[in-house]
Amino acid sequence: MGTYQKPVVFTGHYAAMPPAPQGPPRQIPDDYEKWYTEPIPNNRMLLSIRSGIPKEVNWALERMCRLSHNDQFVLRNILGLTDALIEWPEWYVEKGAEECSQSNLFSMSKTLATQRRHVLEAIFILRNASLNDVNAQFLATDRRTLHFLSKALKNVKADSDANTEFLLHVMDLLHSVVTYFQQASNEYLSTETLIRPLEELAESSNDRTIIITALRTLTHIISLPPNALRLTPNSPALVASVRYLPLLSDAPLITSCLDYMYAHFSHPPMVKAFLHNPSMSGTLKLLVSLLLREQQDGFTSVSLIPESIKSAPAVAITRRLVELSEEDLNRISMIPEPERSYEWMKALFAASDAEEVTQVDFWTLYRETFGMRPDEQQLHPLLSAGDVIKNVSHVFPTAQAMVLPGTPPRFVIKGITRKMVDVTEERFRCYWTRSTCQSYHFQSPKELWAHVVEHINNLSEENAACQWASCQFSSTNLATLIPHSSTHIPSPHPPVKPSSQLENVTLPTTSFPHPSPNPTTRPPPPPPNPEVVYPFASADPPSTSLTTLLIIRVLFRASFAATDSAPRADEDHFGFPGIVEEDSDEEIPDEDEDTKGQRTGRKAFTGVRKLLEDVRVKDTALMAWIGEILDVSIEEKPANV
Repeated sequence: MGTYQKPVVFTGHYAAMPPAPQGPPRQIPDDYEKWYTEPIPNNRMLLSIRSGIPKEVNWALERMCRLSHNDQFVLRNILGLTDALIEWPEWYVEKGAEECSQSNLFSMSKTLATQRRHVLEAIFILRNASLNDVNAQFLATDRRTLHFLSKALKNVKADSDANTEFLLHVMDLLHSVVTYFQQASNEYLSTETLIRPLEELAESSNDRTIIITALRTLTHIISLPPNALRLTPNSPALVASVRYLPLLSDAPLITSCLDYMYAHFSHPPMVKAFLHNPSMSGTLKLLVSLLLREQQDGFTSVSLIPESIKSAPAVAITRRLVELSEEDLNRISMIPEPERSYEWMKALFAASDAEEVTQVDFWTLYRETFGMRPDEQQLHPLLSAGDVIKNVSHVFPTAQAMVLPGTPPRFVIKGITRKMVDVTEERFRCYWTRSTCQSYHFQSPKELWAHVVEHINNLSEENAACQWASCQFSSTNLATLIPHSSTHIPSPHPPVKPSSQLENVTLPTTSFPHPSPNPTTRPPPPPPNPEVVYPFASADPPSTSLTTLLIIRVLFRASFAATDSAPRADEDHFGFPGIVEEDSDEEIPDEDEDTKGQRTGRKAFTGVRKLLEDVRVKDTALMAWIGEILDVSIEEKPANV
């Protein structure tokens, strides 16, 4: 037998590749589940919705509610998802709304409550998805979606609380897709299918949120140029907007009403028809009142007289050195030294860091005050000059005697000064001998009267005439003259001035002399309040005020449009002279409807002119609009008011 030979096996070409290294297993957190957004026909969430199993449907709709408001959620990628979602809202439109309205919102059957929740979640998912432009364009081309929107607005009524949330989501969905299906097909957009139901919701609903949403959706629809022909002059939405306009404190509702009114009046036939509306005048007043309510005013002042105004005291005031009265002098003279010098310094001097008194003047005043008295009154001897000067630091601690260098050197007391007192020239002055007496430094009526009695005692019986200023009283004896002279003595207290009388006198110019010898010939002074305070707009108006101003502008343009008729032949030398028209006897027709509406609008603007005068806008261009309205309305005849 031959020997067995093992076949040769070539393993080099067929060698198995080494296995790839396995990484550590991924840690998946608890309660985590992927979103199942794969674009495949057997998508997990799509199959759960189509299964009809309540538990699966609940799971799928709850997850889609959280996923729908996301740019990554695209309805086109999951085939059949739109049809699966819209089945629940369609059931609600066909019979679900009627069943829910027949039962109490808070006591529905378990099955009906579950079905209603599925409906709201499904329409909520479509509403959120439509906020993405890609989804809005896709829904606008879906005939089933458009047909559903038209049926939902027509069949579901807003008379039940159970339908409120559903209608809000339907209107939001329509608001998102209306622009795109205008470009695709307008088969389902007509006055009866969409615009009329929305107008009825805005006009008849008692729910504030539905009214606002309906007006916003209508505003978006009629703002598109192709839909202008679907407007009607007596639109229920316009009636609702005018009715809710007085609610100035409700900003969202007012904003929706103003936006719709502006979109409605942007079409010339509608604004011309509104001029015939009986509420035209009242609506215009409300619009102006809204402008006044929202404007923010500040106040500024402008000086009419930029130069300074000079004033002077009504009574001339002079200053003189304080002198000791006879009573004070007798009292101080009875005090022994050095206390007498202390009291004397306190009565005649005051502390002043910047002032000084020479030592010679200080000693001389002391000596003349107490050294010139009769011998029987000098109860205490005088101090020496050195002692008097040393006592200054006892009364005024900051004062000190020093020698100032110079030629010759000056010996002064630094830190004190003579006391001064204001003296009114018109009071306690002697006007005897026809106002030529120079003795007017009197402190009280008593001192002045004693001085006047001295003048009277110097008169003789033959010349017993009053010589006070320009007084012409004459008497035969001095006994009669004395009582008369007492009438010239002023009261110890100045007369009380009226509260309206100022303390100072305002002079005509800063260089006018005061006091004047003849004040009655003085020119009149400037006005007492040379500033004019006026309000101004301190901030830009809010958006609602801008929309209101645009509406007023549109109404103004329609009311004051040019209506002059074309010139006729042979009138004002127009045309060829001598040519006689064959229809010269033709009657001129009455004014048309547009002219009547313009006349009504002019009356309305003339009626609110006073209110417009108080409107202030910070923007110059917008304020020019207000000025134009005021200028044109003032030209109207008063009879038209």
